Amino acid sequence: MIRLLIFTVVFSAPLFAAPVPKNRGERPLEEQLLGAWVVKSREDNGMRNPPETTTWTFKKTEMISDRSGSDTPFPLEVRVNSTPAEFDLGSKLFVAIFEISGDTLRVCYTTSRNRPKAFDSTQGTLVVLKRQEKP
Repeated sequence: MIRLLIFTVVFSAPLFAAPVPKNRGERPLEEQLLGAWVVKSREDNGMRNPPETTTWTFKKTEMISDRSGSDTPFPLEVRVNSTPAEFDLGSKLFVAIFEISGDTLRVCYTTSRNRPKAFDSTQGTLVVLKRQEKP
């Protein structure tokens, strides 16, 4: 009986100790970021900015901002192991935090070296984007 108990504890312990993935069935966050996103709202210091026609396209190593037909590429560095997830554009020209929920991307960024700690327009520019539908 004792052998059975020891066997059960020794061989079942790894099952209980194994980490459970946070997002079962979902792609890794850095993969979810890839693709084109359309700016839906933008807020600075608590004030909403007028609507704009801007698309941000994320690739593995760059982000391209397309504002009214003018593309501006930025080198991109993504860190998903921090909470919230972070990215830097243009060798830390812009430092940002981001989160993705379904087809919505929220970003708070600043041009200072002080990365925002929360999705709050008093800490940086708060942008809400929607995934661009495929044609």
